[in-house]
Amino acid sequence: PTRYLVGSEDNVLGLQPIPGIDSDYNDYIWSIVATPPGTTTEVGTQGCSQGYFKHHIQPNNGTLLGTVFSNTGTAATVSMQNALNFAGGPTLQDKKNLLLKQAAAAWFNVNYLAGNYPLTMAQLVSQVNAALASGNAAAIGALQTKLDGYNNLEGPRC
Repeated sequence: PTRYLVGSEDNVLGLQPIPGIDSDYNDYIWSIVATPPGTTTEVGTQGCSQGYFKHHIQPNNGTLLGTVFSNTGTAATVSMQNALNFAGGPTLQDKKNLLLKQAAAAWFNVNYLAGNYPLTMAQLVSQVNAALASGNAAAIGALQTKLDGYNNLEGPRC
């Protein structure tokens, strides 16, 4: 992608400084990255941690992991809320559980942040299902790390 800097002088859009014009709080500059046609980008910039949702959601959320994600193994009957408490371990199922912990937090984020999370629900479900179906511990761990990063972006609602 190509990066452009675009500035605004006293709310007048301009591409370069205008000699003799003041520099004050009405002046802005943006960095814009052009993406090729057909390229999708992740646009949201907020995410609340799994710890946030452990303490700020209504108790007894009845949505089960297995009704949203596939290939969850023994975690299929665990609620999204209870998945926030999963711990790690040495087995492939333990690695899946760590991914599902972050996936549950991401699921809450998509529902709670109304478009401000980096992924849509369809993207989240697709990526989690693909990683779980792969049975590859490295792929599962990589997505778990990615979702953990998204879930810790913070924002005004966290």
